[in-house]
Amino acid sequence: MVERKRSTSPSNNLYEVLQVSPEANTEVIRAAYRTLARSQHPDVNPDPDATRHMRRLNAAYHILSDPA
Repeated sequence: MVERKRSTSPSNNLYEVLQVSPEANTEVIRAAYRTLARSQHPDVNPDPDATRHMRRLNAAYHILSDPA
């Protein structure tokens, strides 16, 4: 049997990626996304991992902002 190892990294929690509470409404989620996107976008962030961070941020926003 293959055992899967779950990462306990905070970046795996979508709410933590956006730095919001699980009770956050769509306006709070949107505002947090926009604020973080301005600082983490690869065009303004020289960090070599900026693209990876932005992809996580985009994925978290896409999922959490979906009203369904």
